[in-house]
This record gives sequence, structure tokens and C-alpha cells, in this order.
Amino acid sequence: MRPTPRDSGFTLVELLVALAVAGIVLGIGAPALGGLMSRMRAQSALGSVSSSLALARMEAISRRRAVTLCPSADGRRCSGNPDWSNGWLVFTDANADGQPAESELIRRVDPVPAPLSLRSTAGRVRIRFQPSGWASGTNVTLNLCDGETPRARVILNTSGRARVERERAECGDA
Repeated sequence: MRPTPRDSGFTLVELLVALAVAGIVLGIGAPALGGLMSRMRAQSALGSVSSSLALARMEAISRRRAVTLCPSADGRRCSGNPDWSNGWLVFTDANADGQPAESELIRRVDPVPAPLSLRSTAGRVRIRFQPSGWASGTNVTLNLCDGETPRARVILNTSGRARVERERAECGDA
């Protein structure tokens, strides 16, 4: 028995209905997917910050030597500003010059994905863990923002404990 032309495919009307349904489903799902991607980028950046802080603290305790984290624009030197968006360095500072030598470098962390930004408390351009595991100086806050939208902040207290507060960051120039 040979198939008739009616049994061998889709009609133009059926094809247009299928395309219309697919377009509606994509139109509904695309904005939700954008929000999901933004949240996943922020979660990844938070993971990088948290793991770097934990690594620096652990290394300071295990090496019995101070370990420093600092923002870096080029991946080799500390930048000296509170913008951590371009990545950061974890290093020991055996020669006490405030900059990592290649032999002192523990980890080089990549930039946070755009359009995220990561900024520390004004005046805090480095974090230093003592051999006891305590963080030098005062508490420091790292604010993670997606443009002007607050995503989270990581607060490190002087005892070396870090905590994350979601959607509580201070974004913009304020």
C-alpha cells in the first residue's frame, strides 16, 4: 500500500501552528533564562571569593606565615585600588614588599564575568591573614553587583571568618 500525499508530511497550517507554539514557549522562557544565567554568574563569583579567602586562611595557618589577597588588573601585581573585578592574587609576602614575586604566588584568580563587579570596603585594597588565621586590620566587605543590582556581599571579620549576605551589597557610587 502506497502512502497518499496527505499521510506523508505536515501541512502548511500544521507547521505554522507548531512554529507559533514554539515561539510562545521561547518568549516566555527567555527572560527567565536570562535571570538564571545572571544568578549563576553571581554564584560562581561568590564561590571564587569564598574559596580564595578559605585558601588564604588555610595557607597562612599551615605555612605559619602571613598570606595576602589583593586585587590585580594584570594578574602579576597588586593594583592598589578597591576594584576586585579584574581578578585577584593570593600570595605569601616573604620579602615584605607588598607585591607578589613569582615564587610567592599561591593562586591567581580570573576576573569576575561581565557585567558583574566586585569592590571592597573603601580604603581596603588587600586582605592579610596572619599565621594564627586571624585577618589583619578591620572587617572588610566585598560587594558583588550586577550593574546597579546588588547580588551579595562577603563580610570578613578580624577572626578570619567570612559570611555571605545575599542581595545586600552596596552598588553604585554610594
